[in-house]
Amino acid sequence: MPKSVLRLLSGTAAVSAGLLLAPSPAAADTLFPEGFGVCTGDRCPDAYPALHDGDEKKGEDDAGSEDETDGEEAWADDSVNVYAGGDFTADGAAAAEGRVVVDGDFTVEGDGVYSVGTAENGSHVGPAPGSDYLVVGGDLTVAEKKRLSAGEGEAAGSVSYGGELEAEEAEKDSAEFVHAPDAAGEFNVDLASIAKCATDAATGTVERDEDGRVVFTGNGYSRVQYFTVDAELSQKEAASLSFERIPADATVVVNHLGDSASFNVAGGDESWEGLRERLMWNIPMATEVAFRGDGEFFGTVLVGNAASTSTVSVPGLSGRFYTAGNLVHKGEDAQFHAYPFEGELPGCGMIPAENTALAEQGHIQLSEEAQERLPKTGASMPVWIAGGIGAALVGGMALFFFNRALRQDS
Repeated sequence: MPKSVLRLLSGTAAVSAGLLLAPSPAAADTLFPEGFGVCTGDRCPDAYPALHDGDEKKGEDDAGSEDETDGEEAWADDSVNVYAGGDFTADGAAAAEGRVVVDGDFTVEGDGVYSVGTAENGSHVGPAPGSDYLVVGGDLTVAEKKRLSAGEGEAAGSVSYGGELEAEEAEKDSAEFVHAPDAAGEFNVDLASIAKCATDAATGTVERDEDGRVVFTGNGYSRVQYFTVDAELSQKEAASLSFERIPADATVVVNHLGDSASFNVAGGDESWEGLRERLMWNIPMATEVAFRGDGEFFGTVLVGNAASTSTVSVPGLSGRFYTAGNLVHKGEDAQFHAYPFEGELPGCGMIPAENTALAEQGHIQLSEEAQERLPKTGASMPVWIAGGIGAALVGGMALFFFNRALRQDS
């Protein structure tokens, strides 16, 4: 075969492969910037341990066996576990495990000790000793009868604050307190945009029975399972949660789209805890948010309204907690527990291909936010149609230049 033809075929094959193997417009994204969401640093566990209750683990999950967690004292996570774009008030609560970042003021009220970075319960995967356990952009205030702890001895971290420090009872002997005017500047994150991007129409159903059991039923195949809740979780009687027909490794997003959002949950079955690192509770618009109940709450929480106040009074919340507004942590022995968000979410400007196809077939209705993120081409096309057109164009070009090369060699 003439060399010019061989060169042409090689080039065409490379172009075709590049077009066919390039990431589709529906490629997944985490949405969160570096330092948020997933565990970061070189000491992240391969799999997170089960929830601890003091020195004991509460139950078992797929996060690892006893052997896998023997070295957990060496694990560390540099990502932010709790973030407040406004003020953070700890009122009688016990601890916030993981790195805590507050753009506004941080105030500790009530009696006893409030710990940051480490917690008696939780995953026991916190920031590396000596690093920032607490970063405050504004003033840091600790009430007269309260103490603020950032670890002890070799496990102690540092506390950075940008405003005034009023904390006579802070444990300065075990943690370094550093005045840094731009302490929280490097952690700025646009949670409002992320919350809007994470919103999409439901692909599954939510039903509450007369016994207070709330069942989230997925469609069984989408890589991102979307649900919408309202009154199902806000009733006087606490709900018990269960998730069904959720594919392995799928991400679950539960949207609450009201002006106020209340979650009264007493617990759930293993299906809920098993989704802990792939579950997001997305609250883009509410100004008043409350988490209450007498059981552990699982999953990452995202509150997008900067004018909001979120009050968390559950005994424990296992997952990231990110709010653009104010945060109030209250309740005796209440703790935030450090677990990452490892789910995959479509980037802003992308819709999962299967959701687009389902909408075109009339099976689901995309939200207005989702419709705005579709390609502005007059009509959306499933990825396989676009791929077919691209392949046809490449094939036609290859045939044209193939005939042209033959004429040149003859």
